[in-house]
Amino acid sequence: MIVYLYPRAQILKPYNNNKKIERRGYHRDTKYESIKYSFKYMSQLVQDLDEETKETVCHVPYLQLVITSRYFHKGIRVNEDKLLTLAVMDLFVQYVYPALNSYAKANVFFILKPKPNKDDLLNPHKDGEIIKSLSKTAFPLTKDDDSLIKKFDIKNYVNTLIEGLLEIYSGYYVTGITIRNFFEHDIISPIPVIDYKSRIYGLIECYYNNENDSNVDVKNIRPKSLRSTKKVYLNNLTSKKTPDNPTIKPFMVADIETVVIDENHVPYAIGVLKVYPGVEVLTDEIDTFYSENYNKKLFPKFEDRSQKLMLDFINRLITITRRNSKYKMNVIYFHNLSSFDGLFLIKHMIYNHQNYELKPIIRENVIYEIAVCLGKRVLFRLRDSLHLLPCNLDSLAKSLCPELGGKGSIDFSKVTLETLSSMKDELLTYMKHDIRLLGSIMQNFQKLYFEQFQADIVDFRTLSSLAMSLFRSRFYKDDESSIYIPEDNEEEFIRRGYYGGHTDCFIPKGENLYYYDVNSLYPYIMKESKMPGGKPVWHSDLSQMDLDDIYGFIEAYIECPESIKRPLLPYKDPKNKTVIFPTGKFVGVHFSEELKLARKIGYKITPLKGYLFNAIDSPFEGYVKELFESRSKAKAEGNAALSFIYKLLMNSLYGRFGINPEYSKTELCNESRLKSLLRGGPLINKRRLRDDLYMVSYRCNTSSRGKESPYKVKKTAAVQIAAAITSKARVYMYEHLSRDDCYYTDTDSIVLGSPLPDKLVSPTELGKFKLEDKIKEGIFLAPKSYWYSRESSQEDVIRYKGEGKKIVDKKYYIDQYLDPSRTEKKKVIKNFKRDLETLSIRMVESVFTFRVIDNNKRGRLIENGIWVGSIPIHIIDFESIDHKGRMIINQLIKERDNLIKKINNKKNDDEKDDSNVDIKNIMDPQNCQKNEVNTANSNLSNKTLNDVPSDTKTKPEDSETRPDSESQKLDLSGWSHERQFGKELKDNLGKEPP
Repeated sequence: MIVYLYPRAQILKPYNNNKKIERRGYHRDTKYESIKYSFKYMSQLVQDLDEETKETVCHVPYLQLVITSRYFHKGIRVNEDKLLTLAVMDLFVQYVYPALNSYAKANVFFILKPKPNKDDLLNPHKDGEIIKSLSKTAFPLTKDDDSLIKKFDIKNYVNTLIEGLLEIYSGYYVTGITIRNFFEHDIISPIPVIDYKSRIYGLIECYYNNENDSNVDVKNIRPKSLRSTKKVYLNNLTSKKTPDNPTIKPFMVADIETVVIDENHVPYAIGVLKVYPGVEVLTDEIDTFYSENYNKKLFPKFEDRSQKLMLDFINRLITITRRNSKYKMNVIYFHNLSSFDGLFLIKHMIYNHQNYELKPIIRENVIYEIAVCLGKRVLFRLRDSLHLLPCNLDSLAKSLCPELGGKGSIDFSKVTLETLSSMKDELLTYMKHDIRLLGSIMQNFQKLYFEQFQADIVDFRTLSSLAMSLFRSRFYKDDESSIYIPEDNEEEFIRRGYYGGHTDCFIPKGENLYYYDVNSLYPYIMKESKMPGGKPVWHSDLSQMDLDDIYGFIEAYIECPESIKRPLLPYKDPKNKTVIFPTGKFVGVHFSEELKLARKIGYKITPLKGYLFNAIDSPFEGYVKELFESRSKAKAEGNAALSFIYKLLMNSLYGRFGINPEYSKTELCNESRLKSLLRGGPLINKRRLRDDLYMVSYRCNTSSRGKESPYKVKKTAAVQIAAAITSKARVYMYEHLSRDDCYYTDTDSIVLGSPLPDKLVSPTELGKFKLEDKIKEGIFLAPKSYWYSRESSQEDVIRYKGEGKKIVDKKYYIDQYLDPSRTEKKKVIKNFKRDLETLSIRMVESVFTFRVIDNNKRGRLIENGIWVGSIPIHIIDFESIDHKGRMIINQLIKERDNLIKKINNKKNDDEKDDSNVDIKNIMDPQNCQKNEVNTANSNLSNKTLNDVPSDTKTKPEDSETRPDSESQKLDLSGWSHERQFGKELKDNLGKEPP
């Protein structure tokens, strides 16, 4: 990384201190518009700017990215848009334009800090900072022909962007400015340092407009289009037609075996098998390539023999696909291509088959497919069968081809370069058995699916896409049910309310417990619950609406009293993105039906804004009902394979609706494509693999519907469906996880101290609980980290989330429970560490420190030195409330204060008994509308607004749920039970009303 730390440019003394421009003069007056473009006048402006500036910094991470920043001593009000425009343009003039020698674009970020405001009753001191991008995408500094856009036009556009902040962030201060500048070619390095005179004249140029020059609107200048094909963007999910004469295609399966050399895995064997529909899969039909079969005189080095077998394998694939072109046999499955085989294949093809082009599909570092092309023709496609059948090979074999037995085993520690020859027969037998298993599994899966649904699995890359296709073609009627595909703003807002399942550890140790699972929780919710349908309607102020009349996704101000031991509503920690279930006061987006239950159990809810939907009958009822009934029938008939397929399909549809349109994408490209990607957005990473071939990672947003988006829109992603399903699932589970004897919960499972009523339990009925285990003794340290012994088996169950999961045992859990602060260091060997950037698999040995996994979701409760339970984390977080939300809540608070004042005045004047008004009853949301003096119909109760302490760092012993004696205390070592986000609320909010 190249870093330039520039000193501030020389500052001239003011020409006339008496004429120094007043700060207020920068705000929307004629000072800037009447600039005479004189050196003297601009110097005065720059003088004022430099006095406000603490420092300016320029970073060059690499020669196609320049990051410039300016930080202020105290901050400049957002209202002073002209001064802020000057501050931005000054960074361009000093550090960007001197380095510019090719196409370039920039993105400007402001660091905003609220101004302390005594009238803001929620957060009078406002000490939190936010980072705000002025535009959604970077704007160009040059035209597509690399000619410079006039500085005057750039200045006008920047000023327009800053003015756009005023509506939301009026009153905020800008404490810093950062500009990320992207260049098509390497910049001039080092960046020339301009003198003070050049700086002033450069700024004058930003404000001078030659009347003979035509002006351009920068926001209308777009990067060159990457694709010329027109797309039709759909607002609703559509049904899908089934082909008239469907057929199934043959395919291949393959496997790679490796040996470790200098901690790196290197292939020593590879095999491939052709699989035809209806033809028995035989081991004798497998083509194998083994390193020790090659002439060691021609290939004396093992690495050369390894390269040769890979070369022969690729050539064999090309031969097979050409000879079977009429059957369209061009898909080869590897089980775990993404995490293992795929890296060897990509690396080999890049350096040894340069006449072929690789087109991998890699999203979030997961490889879904590697297409090998010759010109525009696809020769074959390498795919990961794990994405279609997400289970290990041994489990799949037991379900889909039990007659072949399970996966073989071998002592890999004995596989070395020296033993490859002597172990040849054993190693080849092991590999062939795995290949035959995979071939039989995929063949049976293809056959069963085609018989039931007349579609070929080879046409799909993932199980979720297979389930979605089935739903759209056989069950979804777009003329009866409307599943809307959200646009960008809708998607972004609703996704804030998509949290997933509830996982928590409540009580660390117990005996004689009951472990229950819900039979297909998400499919049950999909079948029985109404869903958000139609195009949503935006409401910017919901404070006057009754929550019972709202259906949709709402940003709400939430207060959870500390008396609730098992909170319902999730909250995403802004620091580590962990989803927790806290008490306290915060703002979040939630599904209305979950908010309604929260209010019933004691939450105080104030709706602020949101998207409201129509509640429609579930479009998934037929899908879930048919698959569940078919699965039950298959199980009754002893058809385990078909039952397994129905289960996979039933549980895989929901996730497709929640696919995030924004993800990281990795591709292999030439320099021309790299330039196009640069113009489309900032890159995450890039690596040069060979001449004119790069591996590039970048952020991709498929939801964008503007013409500037070069990416394919996902026509099936409807986040409101996924968010509603998970929300209703949490509501369904809450009745059981809120029991005092609930020890542990994980999405669709619970561990209880006493059995559920018989009417809730069934091993087969959809939506009921199935008793998975009777637990003799169990220890639950943290989410997804527990041990228990069974009544029905001598085999213990151990779950551990982390690097050391293969070496933890019962003793570890007992020791950690008795001493949660205990740590132990052990060597951990990770046999298959994947590195996509270097396209390698390594064996890595590291020292891992074993400790109780920090439970960031709840606090440990210690009694007489024994860990006996947990309590919710308490938070105070108002940072996510925007300016309008603050206005709404502050107005409600003022109305409440006026109401209390009016009631108290009435009490002083009235001596009758009925003058003793119950404040809490009057302010209860249910009674607000009945009270003649209530003008806000507010959901804020007296408790809601007056239980806010002046010191938000509440001490544990101050709470009702906190320990009440010296024998009880909270263990806060290594983590925090209580979180606070820079809040010190107004003192009078902590007082009880008179």
